Amino acid sequence: MKKVISIFFITILSVCFLFEGCGKMSDRDYVSKIIKLSLPQGATIVAKNTHSGFLGDGTYFAKITFSAVEIKPFLEKIKANKWQPLPLKKDIDALLYGGTINGIEYADFLAKEVGMPKVKNGYWTFVDRNTEKSTELLERYSYNFDLAIFDTDTNTLYVYQLDT
Repeated sequence: MKKVISIFFITILSVCFLFEGCGKMSDRDYVSKIIKLSLPQGATIVAKNTHSGFLGDGTYFAKITFSAVEIKPFLEKIKANKWQPLPLKKDIDALLYGGTINGIEYADFLAKEVGMPKVKNGYWTFVDRNTEKSTELLERYSYNFDLAIFDTDTNTLYVYQLDT
């Protein structure tokens, strides 16, 4: 009986390792899901995902660059989907880049941690996935959000997802 159980568990583990990569979304599909827009096929994506563990805490950060031909149609999609023109809201800006709000100093480690520059010209969208929506963003114990910033000076899209 022990031998049968051992063989069963070894078989299950082998199947899990064999198919570990199956079902994972490509970065193109994952970014498209986050921003709710399809990316042009020629867009170049450099991404890093640290989500892991039982609760899936971590970050996803992607830097997407576009060819000159792809910019105008993508920018039209952004505007049609009601992305906001920069600057960011003060609380989001302080959370990412640091700053002082109501006499409270906020560190700037989030943007630095993933290498996201402060963008001056462009558009942004923010989806708060936190269940504590009644609490102000900067007063929370944990963060779950998706942020996308399109830099119109460099034709670069930054996508940042945080789950704590």
